Amino acid sequence: MHLKTTCFTIYLIVLIKILNVECQYVIPTIPQSTTTSTTTTTTTTTTTTTTTTVITIDPVYPTFSTNVPTLPTSTSQLTTQPTIQPTFTYTYTPVPLTTTPAYGCFPQYCNGNGQCIEQANGDRTCVCNARFVGSRCQIFDPCNNKPCGVNGACFPVVTTQMMSGLSTPIEQATFHCQCYSGFSGVQCERAGAQPCASNPCLNNGICVNQNNTWNYYCICSGFYTGKNCGTYIDLCQNNKCQNDALCIPAIDNSNYTCSCKNGFYGDYCQFEINECIVQINGVITSPCLNNGTCHDLIDNYFCQCNGPYVGTNCERYVNPCDSNPCGAGAVCIPNDYGYTCQCAPGFFGTPCQPNPCLSNPCRLPSSQCIAIEAGALSTILPGCNCNNNIPTYVCACASTNPTYASINC
Repeated sequence: MHLKTTCFTIYLIVLIKILNVECQYVIPTIPQSTTTSTTTTTTTTTTTTTTTTVITIDPVYPTFSTNVPTLPTSTSQLTTQPTIQPTFTYTYTPVPLTTTPAYGCFPQYCNGNGQCIEQANGDRTCVCNARFVGSRCQIFDPCNNKPCGVNGACFPVVTTQMMSGLSTPIEQATFHCQCYSGFSGVQCERAGAQPCASNPCLNNGICVNQNNTWNYYCICSGFYTGKNCGTYIDLCQNNKCQNDALCIPAIDNSNYTCSCKNGFYGDYCQFEINECIVQINGVITSPCLNNGTCHDLIDNYFCQCNGPYVGTNCERYVNPCDSNPCGAGAVCIPNDYGYTCQCAPGFFGTPCQPNPCLSNPCRLPSSQCIAIEAGALSTILPGCNCNNNIPTYVCACASTNPTYASINC
């Protein structure tokens, strides 16, 4: 028994040197339980007695010196998290149990720090609780103390190693820091220059360093977007403005508006304003006065005036007789639609013209002479391609159809 204790002490010394950490070790008193069983075989001449001794050894935990944190000295203390300095690489190597049943779960197989799952073939697996790692949840997770700080993600690394004189491999846990962008070092303690120092944002964009990372983002201004504000946003490229309206992007670059040309309205300037409809004192009316006819134009209108009225809105009266349009010896009579002429004997029309029927040119006694003003022959005789520059006449002949069959019958 003394030989086993000596070997165990030598193993611990070798293990501590592997850790490369200045430490003191304390070997607790190894509880021993001795069970003696006697097997007696009886024959006719001799009796043989055999004694078997089974020793159970609890895990032994090394205790670190005063300038490093103290690790738990028993499995019952593992509920309290030890304090680990960020620059200290934590390697915790407990001694595994040496005697376990070969198959199946049993109490304390996962050291009270996890759930034992038994497979169909009798194998078992430990699903560890938070803060513990290892095949049997026997190692305190070094990432619980956040050795990577806020500049990286911590991952526990469990390795196994066979030691001389032991049949069961030894497990030990360290950590690995996966540093965020812009940080490096074993514990991500080194930070590079901030990315905004090179001013990567274009077109007056504002660069903002993201906390605890090497990344940045740009607050773009005006009509620019993209990672570095290098993409111009042309909101008016596919605008819906109509009728030659001007597309104007919004200041916050969220939308656009249509600036309509005169005479149009609507969100997209799709409607034309009818200038022939106006509202005066709450009454909808036409801008054309004195029974003038209004014609709607683009951003304008036109008034077709009646009779003696003139002006943009037919607002001005002009006496048509002031210019003596009926001719000498005639009387001009104005009306709402212009004027009429009261001609002297031997004259007719407006203006007054010599009457060609005075000579009674139609030959038949039953015929009738009709005087026609200069230029009006084509309106009297449909289909007549004629242009009379002077007053003329036609004869209405009773024996023909139509009656205007001949000038002289």
